[in-house]
Amino acid sequence: MVSPEEPQEPESEVRAVQSRRQRGVRILNFGAAAMGFAVFLSFLIGLITRSFVVGLGDGFQSLAASLVPFLVIVYVTFFTRLFRLPATVPPFNLFVCSGLWTLLVLISADLFADAVLPVVELLCSFSLGILLAIAIHSPARLFLSCAYGTVVGLLVFVAFFGLQIL
Repeated sequence: MVSPEEPQEPESEVRAVQSRRQRGVRILNFGAAAMGFAVFLSFLIGLITRSFVVGLGDGFQSLAASLVPFLVIVYVTFFTRLFRLPATVPPFNLFVCSGLWTLLVLISADLFADAVLPVVELLCSFSLGILLAIAIHSPARLFLSCAYGTVVGLLVFVAFFGLQIL
């Protein structure tokens, strides 16, 4: 037993520092995962809400367009074996692809904000469904690569274009 006056052993100090570092990484990973989902979910909710404000028909069209890709991806992911990411996919590739995809979706949201067809709702719902499928059926490092890429894509969009979508 170590008394408060005695200095701790170097090994226990190293373990304490590693434990704090691991806690910090876990918190950062949780934040990135939550933000990855929040990016697409918040835009989707905002688009659906805005459509209902315009009119009831527009709102239901937006809601239907938001549900279709998500439900198809959920069906394919849970009831078939069509969607399986190989474990050999380099995490950096997923990071870059998800960052570029997020940037593309957000630019599309800016370009098609007043479109008759709910293109942006389809893209956001598709992105949310794919992110969920990767979270459930892939190793954590692959999902976290996608989540970090999504957050970086959002930050790049905000840095270059501002946050003036909705």
